[in-house]
Formats: sequence, structure tokens, C-alpha cells
Amino acid sequence: MIKLHCQICEKEFLAREVDIKRGYGKFCSLSCSAKFRHMIQPETKITKVCTICGREYLLNKARVKASRYCSRKCLDEGHVTTGEWKARKEAFRNLPNRCNRCTRVKDLLLHHRNGDHWNNLPSNWEILCRICHGRHHKSNLNARHPKIRVKE
Repeated sequence: MIKLHCQICEKEFLAREVDIKRGYGKFCSLSCSAKFRHMIQPETKITKVCTICGREYLLNKARVKASRYCSRKCLDEGHVTTGEWKARKEAFRNLPNRCNRCTRVKDLLLHHRNGDHWNNLPSNWEILCRICHGRHHKSNLNARHPKIRVKE
């Protein structure tokens, strides 16, 4: 055991030599380690403004492009309906409960016509059976990747 000084509170503590070689042994406790992580947080986090409420919030650099909302509540308000997880329920309440292409009534799915699951406008919804939904996405795969052929 080697005596070291904590990088946060400068308190003396004991650390194993093997831990020091691995890059540990810098802090006397978990709370000092957490304080250090929060001190470097501004370097790894970016401040962004919520598009709904205007509140500033922190997020990781990797999520900057994907994030527009500070909370689930603002996310719900930002979408046209009450959110994607409720879109299916609303679609089946408002649209005929049969496949839009073959008129089957079993194994129905909610299909987003433009492929954007965040666009929950009723005009973007289409009720399809599993078979028609699979055919639709297989034909799109063939169109996008002509070298990869999916058997129909």
C-alpha cells in the first residue's frame, strides 16, 4: 500500500500499487471521484436550448444533433400527437381496422408512409397487415440496394 493525496480534498489515503498502475488511486472516496467528474463536465457536455420551453440543458457532445428537447414532457409537446408510443392506439381508433392494401383484419401494424416514426401526423399513418408491411419494406430494400436481392 502506498500513501497518496486525494486530488480533490488533498486528504491522505492508502492505495494499492496495482491500482495506481491501472490509473486508479487518485481519490480518497467515491464522493471525491464524483466531484472530479462534475468538475470536468463542462468540457464533455454542451449546453443546448429546448425548442419547446426555451430552457437550457446539458447533454453529451455525441447527442447534440439528435436532441431538441430537455424532457419527455417537451418531447410530447413537440410532436404533433401525444407521442409515437400512443400513435398506434390513436390510429386504430380513427382508421378502419383492416389492411389498407389487401383488406386483411388480422396481424395489423401501423406503418409510417414517409418512414419517419417521429412524424405522427394522421396523414402519415397507414394500417397494414404484417405480410403487406413486409412486402413494402422488402421492395424498398431492393430499390435502395440493387446488388442485394431479397426474395419475394
